[in-house]
Amino acid sequence: MLCVGILFFTCNQAEAQKKKKKKDVAEKATVVTPTEDLKSLIQRKWQLDGEFFKAEMKKEAEKLKATNPEKAAEIESQMDMVVGLASSITMEFKVDGSMEMGAMGQLESGKWTLDEKAKILTMIDASGKESKLNIKEASKDKLILENPTDETMKMLALVPAK
Repeated sequence: MLCVGILFFTCNQAEAQKKKKKKDVAEKATVVTPTEDLKSLIQRKWQLDGEFFKAEMKKEAEKLKATNPEKAAEIESQMDMVVGLASSITMEFKVDGSMEMGAMGQLESGKWTLDEKAKILTMIDASGKESKLNIKEASKDKLILENPTDETMKMLALVPAK
């Protein structure tokens, strides 16, 4: 979890500047493939989408160039490392409600539940800490999750693990 926290912090240094966009994100519709139910779409092994993080970092660097060129250069210099790290992080949501998260050769176990009506995915780590994520998009090719309580990393984009 520490690796994920570092990744999220690095990717979204200026997330606080995006608070005014919260409303726009909340208003976007959830996309679910009509032929599959939400639970069966989630039950698989996913990996974080490195290209999503790269695009977010590029946007952030562009915004900072005018006000903080040093920080923009730092973000740009870390882009390849972050993309590589992001792409190596996996989350597997198993049929029995258990889950595994892998990062840098370490595996953490936990549990997950789904409120299909509210489109909320709840992940519980081994220590009992609960994270509730809003499902913004779910298809066999992409899972977009929003963390309404985390200012450093609002959105997570996942793709099927290779």
